[in-house]
Amino acid sequence: MTFNIRGLGGGPKRNSLCSLFCLLKPDILFIQETMTTAWKACRYFLTLFPGWEVSAIDASGRLRGLLCLWNPSFCDFRSFTTTAGLLLIGRVKGMEEELKLLNVYGPYRDRISFWNRLAGCGLLNDPNLILAGDLNLTLSHSEVWGTDIRDPLADHFTSLFTDAGLVDMKPLDTGPTWRNGWLGDEGISKT
Repeated sequence: MTFNIRGLGGGPKRNSLCSLFCLLKPDILFIQETMTTAWKACRYFLTLFPGWEVSAIDASGRLRGLLCLWNPSFCDFRSFTTTAGLLLIGRVKGMEEELKLLNVYGPYRDRISFWNRLAGCGLLNDPNLILAGDLNLTLSHSEVWGTDIRDPLADHFTSLFTDAGLVDMKPLDTGPTWRNGWLGDEGISKT
């Protein structure tokens, strides 16, 4: 499961996160925008998932805080911090092939240079890569809420990901997961 939480927030938000994770029961969890230190994010998520393995990056600059959490009875990973995000390398029980899972928070500005650098290092071409997180791009009009404006860079990113052999996994349609209190075009964020 991958989820942009836009900060841990206070009690109501933390209760909602707890309810969501208890309902969906993920074995691997990628979190973006913790908006806090790695230590605080790890401490909070380990209260929800005691005994799990965790790795996190402090909120600073572009990354805004990333966290990966995994169930050691389901998988065995090593964690690495990269300029693109958090990289997990290891195996899921019952699978022989080693997987690479990359949790990214893609930049909104300078997106082309970020993704071209990532593609240039060859990681996107790895057949065992699972790329997840907040990519900060839209590849189709159906991903846009509240506006009719299509991302002008969608064709570039579609070509880049297709050329790398990545498969776009459609997320579970859970609808909006939070509302920011604004109305109209400014109102809703989605999973």
